Amino acid sequence: MLGLFPKFLNVGKQESDVAYNYRKHVQDEYEFIYILSGCVEYTCNDEKFVVEADDMYLIQPGQKHKETSLKEPLEFIYVKFFLYNYRGARMDTFLKEPALQKFEKPGRNLREKFIKIFEEMQYQELGFKQIVENCISEILIDVMRILKMTQTEKESTSSVNSVIEMIIEDIAINVHKQYFVDEIAQTYGISKSS
Repeated sequence: MLGLFPKFLNVGKQESDVAYNYRKHVQDEYEFIYILSGCVEYTCNDEKFVVEADDMYLIQPGQKHKETSLKEPLEFIYVKFFLYNYRGARMDTFLKEPALQKFEKPGRNLREKFIKIFEEMQYQELGFKQIVENCISEILIDVMRILKMTQTEKESTSSVNSVIEMIIEDIAINVHKQYFVDEIAQTYGISKSS
């Protein structure tokens, strides 16, 4: 169970054939921005990031941010929402660091969800708000999956690096000893192909 409940506020599409520059500002709500075409430099709490077509990013409540296009034509969809936990309390922080709020090429599936949200809002047929909030929940789940994969990759790299550091330390201490790959693999519990 996700335990997070979005309350949809607004969706829109920004299109610009000329330089786009949105001043630094702060807002009370979350905002997902999915870049359909072009390239944007956005600043979030004084950290700069570049996003291009098929990238997305998240702005959280209270973060100072601004956007400037680097390549036109620029087209993006933005989705604004509040987020509540399972107790009904409003959450103002979903991700701890601005660097975690940028997602490079998160997949076609997410692009389709943003387009679906935009289209649902345009037509506003029966149940559109529930469909939109379900799509936002799906995007949040996708974000958590992406971050989990990223964390798993970092942990795996960290584990490999620590084994390599132990091997290097062992060789440095026993500099005159002759080493064989089979012996190192057995001593450190790794396969020769690792």
